[in-house]
Amino acid sequence: MNLHPYWTNEGFCWARNYRFQDIDVTAMGFRLLRLHGYVVSTDAFKIFESKGEFFCVAGQTSQAVTGMYNLFRASQLIFPKEKILDDAKKFSSNFLQEKRAQNQLIDKWIITKDLPGEVGYALDVPWYANLPRLETRFFLEQYGGEDDVWIGKTLYRMPLINNNTYLELAKLDYNQCQALHQLEWKSILQWYKECRLVEFGLSERSLLVRYYLAMGSVFEPRAGSCL
Repeated sequence: MNLHPYWTNEGFCWARNYRFQDIDVTAMGFRLLRLHGYVVSTDAFKIFESKGEFFCVAGQTSQAVTGMYNLFRASQLIFPKEKILDDAKKFSSNFLQEKRAQNQLIDKWIITKDLPGEVGYALDVPWYANLPRLETRFFLEQYGGEDDVWIGKTLYRMPLINNNTYLELAKLDYNQCQALHQLEWKSILQWYKECRLVEFGLSERSLLVRYYLAMGSVFEPRAGSCL
């Protein structure tokens, strides 16, 4: 589904024809669109801000860990002079850091496997320093699959968002990628020994570090290729 036609300067709503903006959904949509090259205005976040604080719903005073977590992730995709995103980043970061220090990285809207681990990773590893494959590896442990439960007026699950099929496919993809890396490294190591590169001052460890950094920062997978 193409999200861009549904984006407005007031962000996203919970449903296509529902006019009730939510910072959680807006932040996730903003991040996805900006990561994929769409031009989206930061004005959408202004309706969630009041007197230097950000709230889950415009005009209300509720604040939740998941909402501030997604606001923090969205705010990292900041361009110069985007003051609202700069304010959002500072507020959400401080909010999450305080919750972590108080051991309160829980959310009243969802029962999930490892929200503290997910939030902690985002706080400790800035987006610009993140290696996508490492983030994937950690998320495989944090994602609860069909065991995640959402909380509204009742407890419910969202099978199109949280299901075990996604989790198993992600594990298979990761393992396939790891297998390819191991084959590549075996080939590189053979080349290293045949060319006697150790005599030129190149150690096996330094070669492995360079390969690791290259593979950790390449683009996302495409059809017919692991990396």
